[in-house]
Amino acid sequence: MRDKVLIFGGTTEGRELAAALSAAGIEHLVSVATDYGKEIEDSFGEKNVIVGRKNSDEMAELMVSGGFTVCVDATHPFATLVSAEIKKACEKTGVEYIRLLRDTGAKAYLEIASSECGGEKRFDEKVVRTAGVEINGLNRLPLCDAGSDGFHADMENGGIKILSCDSVVSAAKELEKIQGNILLLTGSKNLKAIMTEISDKSRVYARVLPNIESITKCEDAGLRGKQIIAMQGPFSKDMNVALIKEIGAAVILTKESGATGGLDEKLLAARECGIKAIMIKSPESRAGGPGSDEGAFAKGYSLPEVLEKLGVDEQRIESIKVENDEISSIGVNESGENEKKCRVSKGGKTNIGRHITLAGIGPGDARYYTRELEVALESADVIFGAKSILERVDKSRIRAEFVPLYMGKDILEYLEKSGFDEAVVVHEESSESKASDVGDVSGDGNKNVIFDKSAFKYKNPLALFSGDISLCSGAKNATQAFEGAGYKVRKISGISSAALFANRLGLGLEDCSIVSAHGRECNVAGYIAETKKLIILPSSCAHAGEIARLAFDVADSICDRNYENKTAEQIGLKYALEVNAEGLNDDADNEVSAGCGNLKIVIGYELGTVSEKILEITRDDLCASGEEMFGDSASEKKMCEYGIVSCGNSIFSPDEKGKCLLYIENKRVGETPVIRGISDDEFIRGKTPMTKEEIRAISIRKLGLSADSVLYDIGAGTGSVSVEAALLHPDIKVFAIERNDEAAELIKKNKEKFCADNITVIKGEASGVLGKMAVSEIAAPKETGKSGIFASASECSDIGVEGKLLVPTHAFIGGSGGNMRAIIDLLKQRNPNVRIVINCVTLETLTEVLTVIKEGDFAEPDIVQVSANRYRKVGEYHMADAINPVYIVAVSGI
Repeated sequence: MRDKVLIFGGTTEGRELAAALSAAGIEHLVSVATDYGKEIEDSFGEKNVIVGRKNSDEMAELMVSGGFTVCVDATHPFATLVSAEIKKACEKTGVEYIRLLRDTGAKAYLEIASSECGGEKRFDEKVVRTAGVEINGLNRLPLCDAGSDGFHADMENGGIKILSCDSVVSAAKELEKIQGNILLLTGSKNLKAIMTEISDKSRVYARVLPNIESITKCEDAGLRGKQIIAMQGPFSKDMNVALIKEIGAAVILTKESGATGGLDEKLLAARECGIKAIMIKSPESRAGGPGSDEGAFAKGYSLPEVLEKLGVDEQRIESIKVENDEISSIGVNESGENEKKCRVSKGGKTNIGRHITLAGIGPGDARYYTRELEVALESADVIFGAKSILERVDKSRIRAEFVPLYMGKDILEYLEKSGFDEAVVVHEESSESKASDVGDVSGDGNKNVIFDKSAFKYKNPLALFSGDISLCSGAKNATQAFEGAGYKVRKISGISSAALFANRLGLGLEDCSIVSAHGRECNVAGYIAETKKLIILPSSCAHAGEIARLAFDVADSICDRNYENKTAEQIGLKYALEVNAEGLNDDADNEVSAGCGNLKIVIGYELGTVSEKILEITRDDLCASGEEMFGDSASEKKMCEYGIVSCGNSIFSPDEKGKCLLYIENKRVGETPVIRGISDDEFIRGKTPMTKEEIRAISIRKLGLSADSVLYDIGAGTGSVSVEAALLHPDIKVFAIERNDEAAELIKKNKEKFCADNITVIKGEASGVLGKMAVSEIAAPKETGKSGIFASASECSDIGVEGKLLVPTHAFIGGSGGNMRAIIDLLKQRNPNVRIVINCVTLETLTEVLTVIKEGDFAEPDIVQVSANRYRKVGEYHMADAINPVYIVAVSGI
């Protein structure tokens, strides 16, 4: 029977062990003390976690009830009381106890820090090489004797002074002897014991985790206000330096927590600042073995040794998949210390797995960075992003390489080509090596030396995107690219420009709709006409100007339609203008110029930066002078700075590179009928036949359109059905197919009149258009989009197509030109589930339709015969004016 393993974790080592056991298929459970610890485990994909502090009796009960045969103590090296309880529980139950050790020393500097050294001491070159860091000449470093204060210092590298202490209390007593401010970097657990030994508590500052428990412990220890530095790691050397300088620290207190606990970065920061460092020695590094009491704990083992004891052979360890045992390169453990995480590979070496962080940088400068983003920036070793984004990053505290790439596929390609550290030789090629397990052969001509693909040069890559990655961001495609390549993707949300814009305008986002027209097809006019409060993300500043002009046109169109067919008394203001009435005031004139006074347009320019500008736009501003817009002597200069054109087609120049948003408030939206309907008299008709409004109403109801529908209006006539369908929702896409030249022009005019930009007019015979589409699908690769396969206009070169012909979800046939069978068959070929509504005026057409439906693969049709009368006044009487009876046939494919 294979062992069932209980892990007491909350540390990097525990997570690495759990990941290795998952990959090897060994049943296990991880126990952590706090909810925060569980969140960390969850974020790394661990599924088997329980939460809660336990004494030895509770631990023993868990071991027995869970049927565990092995218990691995992977708690923090300083958690000696917890380790004692775990050992006691194992002794009660007979469960095998294994202590998983951490290398608690710094990579190189712990040799300097040893309080037992004295006199001259030299680094062992093998130790230095194994440490994997550049020592900068310290491997031949003589040390001075301990000074009168007990501190040892190197003589050649800035005089780092370190004192080791065996306990928290002894370390606190040493702090009391030192003049100046004190920076505690030991977390919140022992604060009260430390503060008891410090007489002047005002000179103490503590960096702890930003949670209620840690802050409460700070307050209980007597710390207040600015003395509490609540921050979540990891912390680089530069960040530690900045904090030391900020508070004017003369000494730091740290634990001997090893490279994974950020010990190197703390000691290096102390050396750079020329201050002292006191280090509490790890219980496991003291004489007599782990713990302060000799023999109190069993012998500890390294992670590879623990895995070997659990029956996970070396080959299996090496083959652990990245996605199963990958731990992100930097984080924080439950005690609040930095931890650099890695993954297990052959021989106990550590190689970082494939992962990347995608982060939203917010709308402007560093004022709008989230704390999570700041941590990611500090810990990244390579940062990707558009050039404009990278220019906004404050690089003073960042040590990463910057690469101006922002497309997910380009970043992926860069990492795959440049992201391997070829200085790391993993193993020699053998006849059993698989191509999928190895990278490129070394360029030195040695055919036997190959590199592990998991040995990334970049241990913590970061890709930056503007605003929030969840709103109209390139992070969406980047996520798909990286996850498709087997990467683990971590996402950091940012403050969106839309949220900041709403804040600037005093709006509630819950009352607004947000639409992106940034590099994508969008029926902006439809949304303006349908939405009372609308925030639009344009592609550029010039595009924002075009949308502003379009918004006024939409408002005018709505205003004009509302005044049609009304009496002079009802028209009011507009009527007064038309008859040149005297005494019309300026306010009334402004109302008309702004779309009957119902439209408000505001542009937010370069939000969150020093160049931020909030501009409320009127129609006159589209051709305004600088003085009119800014009202001072430097107005023309300001217009130039903001790229605003004094007269032209848009508010911004085509070359303006700044970012902007629009807020459009259409006050008349609330007057729009819930159930739509356009009178026949509102359409531009000419001599072209038109489906009457009573028939349109029932036919559109039978179509059952939804927001993502694609409707073919075949034999569109004046476009009355197309317009009514298009106005149901801005995202509905309508293709009006009409063979008659005059009728096609009428459709375009009605499209413009009603601002139905989601209508595409196609001039041609319906059977020919659909036939061309079928041929193009066979001859060329199919493209797929939200609405399915499409044929481009170039593939239908003899047909007037304004755009791309999407696959229909619905079709309305008002006229077939004698090709009813061919049209229905072709629609069915394009989409077997297409919903078709057909208007039949003659019995012959009805008969043909029913025959085609019967012979085809269709559901039972829904047939309605509609006969309606309108009444017109003739003299003193109202006489019936009959509408020709129409059969409405609705049918769907099956």
